[in-house]
Amino acid sequence: MTIVPGHGWPAAEASAPAGPTGRRAVDPRSWEIGEAFHQAMLLEVCAGPKPGLVYPGSNGAHTDMGLLTFMVGAAALSPALVLCAQSGRQHAAALPSLLPELRRIGVRYERRLLAATRQVNTQRGILFSAGLLCGAAGFLSRTCPRIESDHLLDAVAAMSHGLVERELAGADLAAKPRLTAGEQLYLRYGATGIRGEMEKGLPAVRETGLPALRQALDRGCSANMAMVHCLMALMTRVEDTTILWRKGPETLRAVQDDARRILDMGSVFSPQGLSNVFSLDSEYKSQNISPGGCADLLAVSIGVYLLVHGSLPCEFI
Repeated sequence: MTIVPGHGWPAAEASAPAGPTGRRAVDPRSWEIGEAFHQAMLLEVCAGPKPGLVYPGSNGAHTDMGLLTFMVGAAALSPALVLCAQSGRQHAAALPSLLPELRRIGVRYERRLLAATRQVNTQRGILFSAGLLCGAAGFLSRTCPRIESDHLLDAVAAMSHGLVERELAGADLAAKPRLTAGEQLYLRYGATGIRGEMEKGLPAVRETGLPALRQALDRGCSANMAMVHCLMALMTRVEDTTILWRKGPETLRAVQDDARRILDMGSVFSPQGLSNVFSLDSEYKSQNISPGGCADLLAVSIGVYLLVHGSLPCEFI
């Protein structure tokens, strides 16, 4: 049994059984679930070229973060993913009631993330989505030795049911003294962001991200090129709130068109397509365009794949 220290955990985390030394025991399956998504976070930021995004040798369209910022952020969030999985494995009530437990863990580790990155928001979005996925995977793992992607995404949808209505559509946002970026984008454009994706069972991942990743791997791509192809596929359809926040809906539509053209050229499978990915990276850096929402969904797609299959069936370079 693997042991982690049990100091100052909130109620959702403190329910883990104590070991003989008074430390909290985390079972191996929770570690495996958390590891899949932690590995996915690291793989995503190391993949490149990614237009406008951070990857080795490039800070993309970002002046406040780089590869090392993401690394310390991922390290800060790693325990949260394991604890979310553990909460799911211990949850005996209906699945929707697991969401508040996971969010309590998320709130605590969001503070740890910002402390580690010196208040730079590198991975808040992936903390939310991966945290819920780890919790849902933990919940399913009690009765399912092997978790399938469709079952996992269905469970996330069930757990997130009503999220948009409660927090955006039905909320009196205009009366709030301070609005989050997601709330402002909902009022301005009707964008539901990651809440909408989670409530629908992550259709961008189910219908686009995972199929694109599998397609590239089936064609014998390296892990790096498979992830770049997956990103380009996601960029064709995702309502990316990072782009909306920085630039607006016209730029978002232009980014989606750019990604479609690259896929039509053959994506990373053709010299022309790959050359245009590099060109787009330079263009987005100069124009301050960052498809950060797509990057989060790339990490989610990788994490779900790793959870289902255990590893990537290819070289990493």
